[in-house]
Amino acid sequence: MSENTGVLELRCFGQSFQLGMLYDYRSHQPVTESTLWESDTVENISSSCISPHSKNEVFTSGNVEEMAKVFGIDSNFRLSLMTGLVNPSGIGKFIIHGDPPKRDNLVRIILKYETTSRFEELSMDQARKEPYRDLCSEMTATHFVSRIEYGREAIFVFDRRVDEDETFADVEADLKFAVDSLSQVAVESDVHASDLIDEEELSKLLCTFYGDINQASSTSGMSYEDAVRTYSELQKDVESCLKEVPKKVWLQPLSTLDSQWVQQGRVISPPVTEALESILENFNEFETYLSGLVDNKTCSTFPVLKQRISRCGRAVSRYKKNLLKTFSDLLPVVRGGDEAEEVLTDVLNMVASSPFHHDGLSSWKSGMEKEMKLLSTYLEFFKGIQLVSSSIDLEGMDIIKIGKSKALNFRDFVKENENDESAKFIFTNVQKGTGQALVDIQLFEAGKPTKFEPPGRPGKPYATKTNSSSITIGWKESPHGGEFVEMPKRGLGPLVEKVLMVVGATGAGKTTLINGMVNYILGVEWKDDFRYKLIVEDSGLSQANSQTKNITAYTFYPMEGSSIPYKFTIIDTPGFGDTEGLKRDKIITNQIKEFFSIPPPNGIDHLDGIGFVTQASLARLTPPQEYIFDSVLSIFGNDVSKNIFMMLTFADGQHPPVLDAIKKANIPCDKYFKFNNSALFAENTETEEGFDAMFWKMGFRSFQNFFTQFAKSESVSLRLTKEVLKERDQLQNLFERLNPQITMGLNKIEEMRQEELILQYHEKEIETNKEFVYTVDVTKPHQVDLKGTGRHTTTCLRCNYTCHKDCAIADDREKRGCLAMDGSGNCTVCTVKCNWSEHRNLPYLIEFETVTETRTSDDLKKKYETAVSGKSKVQGMIAQLEDFLQDVHSRVMTMIYQAQQSLYRLDEIALKPNPLTQVQYLELLIESEKNEAKPGWRQRVEYYEEAKRQAEILSKVKDVAAVE
Repeated sequence: MSENTGVLELRCFGQSFQLGMLYDYRSHQPVTESTLWESDTVENISSSCISPHSKNEVFTSGNVEEMAKVFGIDSNFRLSLMTGLVNPSGIGKFIIHGDPPKRDNLVRIILKYETTSRFEELSMDQARKEPYRDLCSEMTATHFVSRIEYGREAIFVFDRRVDEDETFADVEADLKFAVDSLSQVAVESDVHASDLIDEEELSKLLCTFYGDINQASSTSGMSYEDAVRTYSELQKDVESCLKEVPKKVWLQPLSTLDSQWVQQGRVISPPVTEALESILENFNEFETYLSGLVDNKTCSTFPVLKQRISRCGRAVSRYKKNLLKTFSDLLPVVRGGDEAEEVLTDVLNMVASSPFHHDGLSSWKSGMEKEMKLLSTYLEFFKGIQLVSSSIDLEGMDIIKIGKSKALNFRDFVKENENDESAKFIFTNVQKGTGQALVDIQLFEAGKPTKFEPPGRPGKPYATKTNSSSITIGWKESPHGGEFVEMPKRGLGPLVEKVLMVVGATGAGKTTLINGMVNYILGVEWKDDFRYKLIVEDSGLSQANSQTKNITAYTFYPMEGSSIPYKFTIIDTPGFGDTEGLKRDKIITNQIKEFFSIPPPNGIDHLDGIGFVTQASLARLTPPQEYIFDSVLSIFGNDVSKNIFMMLTFADGQHPPVLDAIKKANIPCDKYFKFNNSALFAENTETEEGFDAMFWKMGFRSFQNFFTQFAKSESVSLRLTKEVLKERDQLQNLFERLNPQITMGLNKIEEMRQEELILQYHEKEIETNKEFVYTVDVTKPHQVDLKGTGRHTTTCLRCNYTCHKDCAIADDREKRGCLAMDGSGNCTVCTVKCNWSEHRNLPYLIEFETVTETRTSDDLKKKYETAVSGKSKVQGMIAQLEDFLQDVHSRVMTMIYQAQQSLYRLDEIALKPNPLTQVQYLELLIESEKNEAKPGWRQRVEYYEEAKRQAEILSKVKDVAAVE
């Protein structure tokens, strides 16, 4: 794309164009299908010139920058292609996204075929005289199409594998000769491929064809003969002028027609394009490396390695996708002049400090290669011994030495017992965190493992006692296999633990359900004169208040008479939707996060089920009830969806109406169970045929059915759920920072807008140094006392700003760990990234309020006394004001990018979106609370209004373009 005299030259790559069409340079997209002039006018002021010619070009595969030079694509258009702003045809996709050779032993040669059939062009002298459409409604346009070149373009990509007895240079020379000969074979009927090239060589060639007819114009797996036929068909199409498409267009700026139509079109500097290309090329090389790694023999032997490689590949692909999405959102804004180019460099800098930087990926590769080299050594050493695959963790020289010693002992023991049919020998690898040694030998008897040392050969015998009829001999102990360790019985095998977390709304019946579950587990029968109460209800609380105030875990071990044969942990959580409202729900979410952060044995590391308790009789879900469902489910990662058990309380024998309501609300529910615990604490004086006894039996069968299904559920790690909670916490903290930053910025902008009007109004007085008085609204800090609240803050002494309003860290010496600090210990909130050591836990918040101040002309002069060269005083002041506005925009855009990363990640991993991020949903909640007017509704509405303000910001964050 050239920019001589403002005219842009652009490759089409499958985009449709016609003369007079409007175009937006900032997004590289046509604005509308209609033209600047009527079709008959365009026909009158345009001309067509037939100029048929074609050419071939052969070159080796290069990177994106080299390929772009071959096709005449400049850095700005390249940036739009790379980020997806322009969706090109097969050729464009190959150039930008590439299809690099998947192996190092592949040679690639590319044949570019290009023809030109004709040109269409507008006469600009005539165009200026003709009336054109009113562009007031299309002011997003910057250019219009003034010239089009028609023809065809195609690429033939030839690949050839280098065999072990060949050199790369020889194969490359042979392949280049074959590609150079293709046009001759295709055009001359008396020349055949076999006349010029050995048939065996031809059979080794594979070709992929990229055309320009449609978006998906590509064909892979072609032979050399197929490529010849395709080339010949292209020649025939050109000779008959068939299937021509726009190849290139020239774009005139709208200002050539009318000077008032000047639209900004900032050019992104080439270093930004080159930096992004380098990052993407690094990602592509890494993905190519991973694809080759999975075919390694060692990797195929150990599936856990394949899983790790696959996880790494998915993470890189996901990060690359998010990076390109962010760039594509920012490019039109920066090109339009609404944002500085620094917002793009900030994004690139974030990549440089992330684990996905080249150094981080290289470190991962190095570690993986060392591990695979060590494993391949052991595979060779244990030839002939059956391998049982699992996972592995080897690290450190000490472990390697121990491993070598034990490997020798094990191999010798196998040789001595290879004919023993009662024993079987295997080697495998263990999961990290199982408690087993990283290198160990174990004996399995009846399925139970015990530590085992192969008996060694005894030392040289010697006489200890002799007499006339006998000799007593002894010998030295073996260097291994002579130690006996007494193991307690409970250590011979791990005890299976199943974990159920019970969640639900206040008043759903969780407490009674858990008490009923405990009586079932402990084998209590109807005729027994006692009942167990794990949770004692407070009779002074109504059903609108949760009985449970903290998360509590109860663990039951299997014992004689117990209904379950495994260790069972039930986690009781406070009810959502308490009269205390949203504030209480946030506390519960934080409690769950803290509970999940406790490692075993005091904490848990997995869940086998989530029991969602709700009343069976709910025929429809009101907005507050739907909020409770979504709030609970939004806590968890999406990998727990199959482990959700709907536990329907107060159920009878009919179809539970709540199931229809749940389905309508799109709440995941594969399994549900009905419970009626009305007879749990009833008097058992009646006969076995009484109603209470009947309900007791029904309850027993319900629990029996539930635990039968629960025993079959597979455990799910808490890793993803912990990540969801962490991301939500970080997003909430970002909102706390984003709200005041935006408010301060807007207030400052308003203050300066007022001063700009005053500058214009008093321009003569300022230029002649006359005094005057004016009023202006300004934002000033004030302190909010926190004494007695128990809250901690992180406040910057340098910026005089509260960077974190509710910090968990009270000790100033530990402020480096505050959520507002980055990995380098610098504050992400402070405008100059102050160090953590400049922050303190002060007993007050620094907030800002708007007040009206009376100022004098001297105040203005002191504030803007720096004049701008070549401008009046007033113009200089306004120029300084605009510089400040640009700085405010850059800071807000950086924080919006950070919020986007959290949102993208949450969309991928969370089971349900947080209901408090949806503006319309919160409006329904507010309206519902006002209509029902239940106790505490005013306080709840106040919390929902605050959440709505945050959600409105969040909705803007999701679409950066909409913000601007």
